[in-house]
Amino acid sequence: MRRFLLFFILYSTAPRTAAGQSVETPPLWEGLTPGQHRVGFKSFWRRDWSRGWTSPVDAKGRQTGLAARPVRITLWYPAAESRIPNMRFADYIGSANTAGFERVEGMVKRADLGKAGEKGLLNIFSSKSAVESLFTTRVAAHRDAPLASGHFPVVVYALGQGDYTEENIPLCEYLASRGYIVVSVAQLGTSERRDVLFIHDKPSYDGEVQDLGFALATTLREFPSADSSRVGALGMSMGGVYSLLLALRTPIIRVVVGLDPSYVSTMASFAYRYWEAPEFDPGTFRGRILTVYRQDSTPRTRVVDSLYYADRTFSRIPFSVHTDFTGYPAYARHVPFSAQDSFALAHRSPEKAAANYVNWVNYVACYLDRTLARIASKIDCVSPLVPRVRSFRLWLD
Repeated sequence: MRRFLLFFILYSTAPRTAAGQSVETPPLWEGLTPGQHRVGFKSFWRRDWSRGWTSPVDAKGRQTGLAARPVRITLWYPAAESRIPNMRFADYIGSANTAGFERVEGMVKRADLGKAGEKGLLNIFSSKSAVESLFTTRVAAHRDAPLASGHFPVVVYALGQGDYTEENIPLCEYLASRGYIVVSVAQLGTSERRDVLFIHDKPSYDGEVQDLGFALATTLREFPSADSSRVGALGMSMGGVYSLLLALRTPIIRVVVGLDPSYVSTMASFAYRYWEAPEFDPGTFRGRILTVYRQDSTPRTRVVDSLYYADRTFSRIPFSVHTDFTGYPAYARHVPFSAQDSFALAHRSPEKAAANYVNWVNYVACYLDRTLARIASKIDCVSPLVPRVRSFRLWLD
């Protein structure tokens, strides 16, 4: 069954309160109501000994590092009360300090920051002071805080192609506050000498999906509070493709959410046609898939339509561009227009982007509550109870 939802946001959002009382909201969460949990964060490296890794060689052509593939795992989770202070945004950068992985952690840090003219946090705004202000912003997470008691659903988050690992901090933190363990990985490419992902290259797809699967398995094995009966996958852009491929290979994943995902976009002619690969078996996925996409695009539903046993829902978000499905609207909320992305400003105002971000994050969280966490609720996920926001839905069967 396939459903289409159409959102119309008429007014900007306002910060909400819980039980009628004021709630201290992290700056990047403006408009979102914190959940019942504190947010913990961990970042660490593990080796997948079932796969190789080509490291640099010395003058005699001998590898200078271990040949097992490194995987950088980041976790947001419901945390218990502690005196550990809130992190700053900059604390996320280069945060995995596992001994023996200094070289690859340096690779990730350099990629996250980016060089002049490249994708990266140093170039997220054209103003150096705006970037510095973001870096010093307090976030919700508490580094290495103790886990809260209980069993929690797990969401695997897949980054957009070549994006920095801090791509969607507010979303990941917010889900953790609502009782989810969110696990993600850094994108390493296929080797230290081929350290980016390519859309035409099957090994790139396989490597990223296997990294995500390894991170999920590690989380379920090392954290007893992770509930293996409630696992979902969430991805932005090409991360949506990786999330879907992971679900097709991992039977315990029952929910997939794509954020303006590439599986409904027109792929380049030279791209790897993953949907025609022998291992792409749509009949193996019998869960739910939610696709949230920008209004100015026409989704190509061929891949999703092939999932004939899945419950398929499409939600179209107005006044949005591709980057609005990352944390960019939250990061740019109080940044001068002159320092923001000119392409984005030409298509919507920062206020509309921020309102959209709050709306779809609330919707995705509610959708996961219903379908993954299996929390019974009479709240309409399509029209979240946000003051000064009106949402209308149009069902097209």
